[in-house]
Amino acid sequence: CGVMVNDIAGAAGITGDGAITSETTFSQWYREILGVNTAMSHSIQLNLDASSGVYEYLNGSFYPIDALGFGDEDDEHNNYFTYEIVAHFEFSACAGQFIEFMGSDDAWIFIEEGMVIDLGGINASTEQWIDVDRLGLVDGEEYTLRLFFAHRSGLSQFNLRTNIELWTDNIEVTASLPCD
Repeated sequence: CGVMVNDIAGAAGITGDGAITSETTFSQWYREILGVNTAMSHSIQLNLDASSGVYEYLNGSFYPIDALGFGDEDDEHNNYFTYEIVAHFEFSACAGQFIEFMGSDDAWIFIEEGMVIDLGGINASTEQWIDVDRLGLVDGEEYTLRLFFAHRSGLSQFNLRTNIELWTDNIEVTASLPCD
C-alpha cells in the first residue's frame, strides 16, 4: 500500500466507581430492560464532504433524548444515555480507509469482534483515529462495525468521520436512567 502512519501511544480509560461491575451490568447499558432502561430509535446522517471524500456527523451538543424517556429530571439536558450504531461496510485494501471518533465520556468501536477504538471513561473531547488497512481485513469482504457511546453528564459531543461508505438499518438510543 505504501502508506506510512506514525502511531501515537494510547492510554487506558479512567478507572473509577462507575456502575459497571461485570459483563452483565455493562450489557444493561445497551439493552431495554424493564425497570432499568427504556429504548427509543434515533437516526443520524453522515454527510459526505465532496471535497475531501469524508463522511461526517459533527455534533458538539449531542442530546438526542432531551425531553424524552424519563425526562430531563430538572437538568438542562436529558443526560445519562447510551447510543449504539450497527453498520456494515466493504473493506477496500490500500484505499486509506479510516475511522475517526471524538466525543465526551465513553465510546468504543468494534469491527467484527475486535475493539479498534477504546475511549472508556469520562473524558473531555478525546479523539481517536484508526487506519483500517492495519486490521488485517480481506479486500472486498463485508464487515460489521459497532459503535457504543455512553453519556453521563456535562457536555455531550459526538463527532464521527470516515471515508468508508457505511450502511445500516439499526440505530438506537437507550436511556440508562433507573425507573420506578
